[in-house]
Amino acid sequence: MTALWIILAIALVLTVLNLLPVGVDAAYADETFSLAARIGPFRLRLLPKPPDAKPKKKKPQKPKKEKPKKSVKQEIFEWVMVFVVAAALAFVVRTFIFEPVRVDGS
Repeated sequence: MTALWIILAIALVLTVLNLLPVGVDAAYADETFSLAARIGPFRLRLLPKPPDAKPKKKKPQKPKKEKPKKSVKQEIFEWVMVFVVAAALAFVVRTFIFEPVRVDGS
């Protein structure tokens, strides 16, 4: 019974999220690019950034640390892990969330 309530709650959240209008407004005028995200009644201006109310104090810049270069073995291991995690996630989704079923009609 608990699983049913969880599924119902997830379905309700997805339905409510589906009802919210979501979008992006992008414009290029007067050599200025502007970008804004819309979520429901809210509009979040992304570019150009809105001016800050208080000017920030400039901090002295620290020297950037150089990242050590990865060896070929490390790169290969990371790519293998990406594919393993993707395959595991696909297996879990296909097994427990969506399962293809073929129904033969007569």
